[in-house]
Amino acid sequence: MQCSHAPLLTAISSAAIPTRCEFNAQGLANMAWAMAKLRESDEQLIAAISSEARARIRNFKAQELTTTAWSFATWRCADAPLLDAIASQALRSMPTWLPQDLANTAWSFATLRYQHQPLLDAIACEAMIKISEFKVQELVHTALAFAKVGVCHMPLMEAISSPSLRQISNFTLQGLANTAWAFAALDVGDTPFLNVLASCAVQRLKNDELISLRRPEATVCAGSLLGAVGALRLARRAEEVPSAALAAEPRLLGATQRGFSEAVRGAVEALGRHFDADFPGTLTMQQLQAGRQPTCADSASDLGGPHVVLEFPDILVLYKPPAWQVDTQDVGPIGHRLSEFLQAAVVGAGPSRAAARGLSRDRSHAFGLVTRLDTPSSGLLLAATTYEAYYSLRWQFAEDTVERDYVCLLHGWMDPSVSHLSADIGYARAQGTVPTQISDGGRRATTFVKVLAHGAADASSSSDAGARLVSFVAVRIGTGRRHQIRAHVAHAGHPVVGDTKYSDERQDFDWCPRNFLHRYHLAFQRVDGSRFHAAASLPLDLTRVLAALAPCGPASARALQEWLASGGSPRSWDELEPLPSSSADC
Repeated sequence: MQCSHAPLLTAISSAAIPTRCEFNAQGLANMAWAMAKLRESDEQLIAAISSEARARIRNFKAQELTTTAWSFATWRCADAPLLDAIASQALRSMPTWLPQDLANTAWSFATLRYQHQPLLDAIACEAMIKISEFKVQELVHTALAFAKVGVCHMPLMEAISSPSLRQISNFTLQGLANTAWAFAALDVGDTPFLNVLASCAVQRLKNDELISLRRPEATVCAGSLLGAVGALRLARRAEEVPSAALAAEPRLLGATQRGFSEAVRGAVEALGRHFDADFPGTLTMQQLQAGRQPTCADSASDLGGPHVVLEFPDILVLYKPPAWQVDTQDVGPIGHRLSEFLQAAVVGAGPSRAAARGLSRDRSHAFGLVTRLDTPSSGLLLAATTYEAYYSLRWQFAEDTVERDYVCLLHGWMDPSVSHLSADIGYARAQGTVPTQISDGGRRATTFVKVLAHGAADASSSSDAGARLVSFVAVRIGTGRRHQIRAHVAHAGHPVVGDTKYSDERQDFDWCPRNFLHRYHLAFQRVDGSRFHAAASLPLDLTRVLAALAPCGPASARALQEWLASGGSPRSWDELEPLPSSSADC
């Protein structure tokens, strides 16, 4: 039984803090476990447990170390001094550890994205020695942990695959999805094992195993399956252009992955219809297809607050102004919440939109929002108003069939020959709103760019010594990592104008009012396969900045003028021509 009684837990915390020195190691670990299990996160109690545990860490046995690490991972509290202390004590006692201790500690550190390399190496070595003793859940958690921190320990992954194959019938659907994601995300290249995982998952999906789960478990499992689709998609792309050394090897992942992807699509959309059925009056897809055509609102970007740009019975395209937060996860200090606008937008829509009202308040499904956009940026977002549409859109993102196009103004003159930026991106949610890092242990990310124009700001011409040189760039993302564009362009030496998180250019605000990053185009499919496009012109504040630039040469002048014409109406990605390489220097 799990029952959270807030007054009782507050009283326990208040009593435990001043008497913490009376707790032994097991008592501290158990107190942490109980509070974390009940999602009670009293900051003073957490700090007290951390302080006392560090002081007594030499007295902690394996189970107490793993329990404490698990508790702080559940709290999403990356307490570096405590984690280092746990790791040091673990290294001293690891030969006595059980498989469960190894797997749980790896999972806890990975959940916090805390990469303690000596600890990971020791866990890997000890796990390989005891791998025959690992149960299914321990195999899954270990593989998942190393993938989360981006550490590909090939001998360990090979060791995990053998007992996994022997126990494959004991894997849950969630376990199959997580293991497939881990092996694909790490580029392990064990195609036969991935094929087995995918084939088993397909069979389970055909047997309606996803819908048979309780709603919370089904929601988590659906997310894991979609994550596996995305990771396998990236692995498939890597295999489509194999190296010469691998050219003669059979490449079976593509066909199997596509079958897996389609099976996941059908299963999650069916799960969505199952959830929609909880709301009487929700229209079926056949009824939606027979209903009204999409409603188009004014797509201009200067109507004040958020507004609906394109409306279907099951999908909304929204315009988000700067300073509004897509509050589907931690976004720092709370300001204007887009979820609240969405909830207001579907109020009073009648019984046919009952699911929309439920979904817009369902945090486990991100309130129906399926795209993120950084708080200081502006542009288009997708929101589902039925669960079926939500899962359909999530699958499209996993398969990268949703087009997401942006324009941004960057510091410096980016080389026009640059067509894409590729660098792994890492981010630990437990560390709050810190910048995303370019990291070897991060996840693969690709950003496509077209340098449209070079120019200068706050100077009469681009030849003035005091000019701030800038590049006007169109961007399309091939993956959707947190702050991907901002991190990639900053890593390339051309941070976004007005982006103080990734540059020190505080004087930008003298001539540019905010982060110059705007998502101007989205293309997506409805559940029936029909494809639609939505566009949002450049907002007035950014249009004024663009109009004030001194272009570098005729090609840049034409590009800027074309964008500014007709009130800044955007052109499609395919129509945008990069600046000729001969225009790199003026």
